Amino acid sequence: LFFAEGLTGAQASQMLQYMVDGDFLDSGTQEVNVEMTTYNANLNLFALFNFRFTWEDGGKISWDYDIKSVPAYLYFGDDHYFSIAVDILCVIFLCFDCLSELKEIVTSVLDMALTDYISDFWNALDIAHYFLMWTGWSVWMYQRYLASNIEIPDRLDLLKFEKVQMAARYFETDASTEFGFLSFS
Repeated sequence: LFFAEGLTGAQASQMLQYMVDGDFLDSGTQEVNVEMTTYNANLNLFALFNFRFTWEDGGKISWDYDIKSVPAYLYFGDDHYFSIAVDILCVIFLCFDCLSELKEIVTSVLDMALTDYISDFWNALDIAHYFLMWTGWSVWMYQRYLASNIEIPDRLDLLKFEKVQMAARYFETDASTEFGFLSFS
């Protein structure tokens, strides 16, 4: 079930009653997982909270939690200029290293020793390394682009409250609103 932040007391009571009526919660319930996604604008963090409540024999309720967070904007805060400078410096060093390898390839072609170059394990490792580095930087820049263009709405109404009485699936989400929020393009 999905509990939205803007539920009224009556709507939250309806959903809790639905959980009881649908046998989601009963005297045999052994564990309840509560998962929340939050955004803290002051700290620039998205966080995923997962709380687990376990009913043990004798009535004890033990609990555990897991929190995972990720910054929303990657170059944000007091050290963002330093982070940008380090990233630019790494790309510059990678370019110089690639140019050095390209010079080695051209030299081996001019010396008619391209097969020696290709058959050398360390040269193959260099080429694989450059491929992985440029792929990694491309993915990083694309992720940076997506993160910098994210728009967080003030309110997100994902739940539809139908007047229809159903035995199952009493509450459903509005798929178009959910899709609009989750698509980053």
